[in-house]
Amino acid sequence: MNIMEEHISRWFCACILLALLTGCANLVSPARIHERDLASRLFDIQQFHAGHPEVHAPLEVVGHGAGAFRQYPMNVFESESTVQVRGNHWPLKAAYALPVEQLIDKSFRFYQIDAVEIDVQVPPENHPLCRALGDTCAVVMHDTPDWDAIAPGSPAYQYLLENSLVNILDFVVQQGFHEKHIIYLDLKSPRKCQLTDYANDSCKRYPDLLLPILKKYVAIERHKAPTATGGASWLRLVSFSPGLLRYLHQRFEGHTPSGKALRDATSFGFIAGYSGKGFLGLKPLLAQAKGPVPELSTAMSETIAAAPYIDRIWFSVRGLESPAEEINRLASLRTVALKNNSALKPFAFSVATYDVSWQDYQSGLSALKPALTSFMIDVDTSP
Repeated sequence: MNIMEEHISRWFCACILLALLTGCANLVSPARIHERDLASRLFDIQQFHAGHPEVHAPLEVVGHGAGAFRQYPMNVFESESTVQVRGNHWPLKAAYALPVEQLIDKSFRFYQIDAVEIDVQVPPENHPLCRALGDTCAVVMHDTPDWDAIAPGSPAYQYLLENSLVNILDFVVQQGFHEKHIIYLDLKSPRKCQLTDYANDSCKRYPDLLLPILKKYVAIERHKAPTATGGASWLRLVSFSPGLLRYLHQRFEGHTPSGKALRDATSFGFIAGYSGKGFLGLKPLLAQAKGPVPELSTAMSETIAAAPYIDRIWFSVRGLESPAEEINRLASLRTVALKNNSALKPFAFSVATYDVSWQDYQSGLSALKPALTSFMIDVDTSP
């Protein structure tokens, strides 16, 4: 079996498992928004959430994967002759990923949305990318790739070199996007470190490398912060790993030029992964298909609710078995914790719109009690 056949075989097996779990009709996300329908769908979503008694302004719109489903760097695609960075699609139709700068520019200038999310990966210490990038060896890609397949001279290597985290953040600042837009960094925790407190040296390397980069850009302040996008916080951190967020929060010392504490000039968000077992008990297994994803168990909810290193919650309607009930409970636990700990901040809640049908989205959130501050969208540009 050659590399192409092996790659397609892996995807075929994943399709079978997904079909068992969700049904063939849901093999692709049913609520992705084509760019031609973007304005009308955003209006519908805003109108739905405007009915909440505590929502007094339009919610922040976050473009998932730099706001471009098809062209965002998902993983590498190996063929007989080369290794490319591919966008988000099945292997036989995989499009090459576009530069992340280009995706951000379109999201802010053309779509005119408030924010985008990008994923941060750190290659192994001895990888050629790290020899080239040095102390700033962090790149933008959704899945953790086969790093050994990304060799100097390959298109994938060149793409990641050009789409390093520092290059992307420099672009955002140079274009002035940070003045009125927001960048969310989804920090992809190494699988072996997902549930640890980052006490061992092999896990420390990841946050220790990121810390100086993150602190440098968080310290870059807006000249005039629009209230509609949450004040001065233009660079915000999210992760599936509470251990990673805790490690970073504890070490986020320093101040901005205006004197604001750096850890208060950003945001630390936990991504609530999944709950429930799903069909044939496969949900926990499939949740880990593209990287470590935590279960929002009762114990996890209690830990997160009391955590001073978390001030934001991201969740999806499909991911949680009873989304409104589970988020209501988490919000209630936080309210109690706030009364006992003045160091805590109220949670800001954000939901993904792209993983369920519009009908299921509305029914899944109809009993939601806490007000949302933002929602995430997947924008599709296919013909």
